[in-house]
Amino acid sequence: MIGLTPFFVAKGAGPLHRQLYRYIRSEIESGAIRPHAKLPSKRSLSAHLKISQNTVHAAYQQLVAEGYIVARPRSGYYAGEIGMSGGGGAQAVERRPAAPPEETGKKQTTPDLSFDHAAVDIAAFPFGAWRRLYREVLSADRSDLATLGDSRGEPGLRRELSRYLYQARGVVCSPEQIVVGAGTQTLLMLLVQLLGLRSSYAMENPGYSRVRHLFEAMGVEPAFVPLDRYGLSVGALRKSDADIVYVTPSHQFPMGMVMPIARRTELLRWAEEKDGRYVIEDDYDSEFRYAGMPIPALQGLDGGGKVVYVGTLSKALMPSLRLSYMVLPHALLEGYKERLTFYPQTVSRVDQLVMERFIRDGHWAKHLQKMRIVYGRKKEALVAALKTTFAEDVRFVGEEAGLHIAAAFAGKLREAERIELARRAGVVVHPVSVHYAPGTDVSESMGADAEIAVTGASTRMGGSADAVGSMGAGASRDTAVSMSRVPNIGASVLLLGFANLSEEQIAVGVSRLKEAWGAAGVQ
Repeated sequence: MIGLTPFFVAKGAGPLHRQLYRYIRSEIESGAIRPHAKLPSKRSLSAHLKISQNTVHAAYQQLVAEGYIVARPRSGYYAGEIGMSGGGGAQAVERRPAAPPEETGKKQTTPDLSFDHAAVDIAAFPFGAWRRLYREVLSADRSDLATLGDSRGEPGLRRELSRYLYQARGVVCSPEQIVVGAGTQTLLMLLVQLLGLRSSYAMENPGYSRVRHLFEAMGVEPAFVPLDRYGLSVGALRKSDADIVYVTPSHQFPMGMVMPIARRTELLRWAEEKDGRYVIEDDYDSEFRYAGMPIPALQGLDGGGKVVYVGTLSKALMPSLRLSYMVLPHALLEGYKERLTFYPQTVSRVDQLVMERFIRDGHWAKHLQKMRIVYGRKKEALVAALKTTFAEDVRFVGEEAGLHIAAAFAGKLREAERIELARRAGVVVHPVSVHYAPGTDVSESMGADAEIAVTGASTRMGGSADAVGSMGAGASRDTAVSMSRVPNIGASVLLLGFANLSEEQIAVGVSRLKEAWGAAGVQ
């Protein structure tokens, strides 16, 4: 077992757990701590360094979440292999819709509970502060509000965004590199024009269906890259002819896994191997992580200008706000200035100025802190209700971050049947199948993605799924739950959002699902 003796700085270097985390990460990256080396236990390290076990625990948990170290049940913590390659998967060739449910003769009910993965808790929106800032902006002597403004967005807002992104997500950029737009799709339309319609694109499968539709509407035919338990398979990406790939590494949509450091490094290596390759990083749901601290963005690891970072402010506030942004590498920024500044800014100048003040005056940070607690409780309520109600008949992944989980249910009922029976019971649940590429055999692929959910659930017994991801396929087999223990689970993977529901509504909704599906006699 190795010894660790960091030098702690009393002032100006941040909390002790962050200093310890940075020290161990640096030792692993430099090779001073070799792969598979055993780290001191939390108790022994806290005694050695004269710090609390909670400090050591927080540092270790963040390292596990990022894939730098691995937690092994009843054994301890070990250094991971940050340069390893993960396995890939094969795409199937035919898409068959699930059979429609049989009529039960029961009276249909208008749904009053929706596990909507796109919704937020609007009751928690800071309307008071927002109205006050609106009045300030509109009451000021701002004759310039009648003009269109900077096509890339208000300079003050971009300045605040650059500071926030560096502090919260590790994104390294200047305000000049930021382009503001009315939603992620709007920015992606600009980006496709910038990168070129003749470029070869790829995206995750399953992946965000609206992005797929946008590509198709613009005449782009992306390659669809399957997932494994670590996210997008870089091995499968290499087999495509793609030069540009769209990914959601912080909370993969829809399956919910967090891409570990080894896979992020592998993806960046792919991008660096050829001129003209880029990674479009959609930092989906990055503000809400419930285990450890937020994992730094892929863009912050990129030293070659290969990542276009895309994010949104709307998901944490309210979707109708339509305020997103992208960070362009310097090489693409010059092309944007030359070719695309004729497009006017799509976000109201008033909204931008209000948002600038909202961030600058500390309301944004306060709101995020509050919502992490609110959503964390709702997530725990959903997980607890599922475990209590369905026991061994459900496995899930994605509960460590974001505003939804992907739940795989055992039994003979298929996705469409479960959705319809739930609707009749007054509950809306959402399918995963719509996020698969056309031509995919959904039943077969959902079986593989259900295995991801099962493995993700099982690894929590000995650490996070990210930790297992850094160990490689051989180690993951030791901790994975056999699919045979969850019969027919591949037939039903559903998205369950929780942000818009109270804890009581979540419990009622899960109970209704159990009753509706159990009444069919083939759960």
